[in-house]
Amino acid sequence: MKTLRSLLVYLVALATIPLVFVAFANLYPIARGLMGATGLTIAPHITGGPVATRIDHGAYATSIHHPVFESLIGRPREGFVQVAWSRKADVPALLDEEIDYDADGTADFRIRWDRTAGDIRLTPHRPEVGSLAGHYALADRYAVRVNLTASK
Repeated sequence: MKTLRSLLVYLVALATIPLVFVAFANLYPIARGLMGATGLTIAPHITGGPVATRIDHGAYATSIHHPVFESLIGRPREGFVQVAWSRKADVPALLDEEIDYDADGTADFRIRWDRTAGDIRLTPHRPEVGSLAGHYALADRYAVRVNLTASK
């Protein structure tokens, strides 16, 4: 009887191994669902903030995100704006675009990015626009972040 009980315990343990794999495979959708139910979102500092403007160029599109000025207390003086070009496969090797991040009708800066040569240039047109914070080749798009200074 003792051997039968031990054998049964081992069989149950072996049977739970596939359940563990199935549970781990489904944790991400479950966690995403719980996060959505609670109203939590990923911080704009990570995602670049929500998209404010999308400019369609046919094969690819430019997405200009809302400026991000984040801190735990108050509004910081420094922030950034993210600009992304997506459908990565269709984005031309040379990007040369005037960007109006605050949608006031005038260009705030110009990005010229020659990805084949690795040359990227930022030409600010306003004093609030700072330096280039970084440029990224992400899984599904190319993106740049431009430093901003809050206007008074």
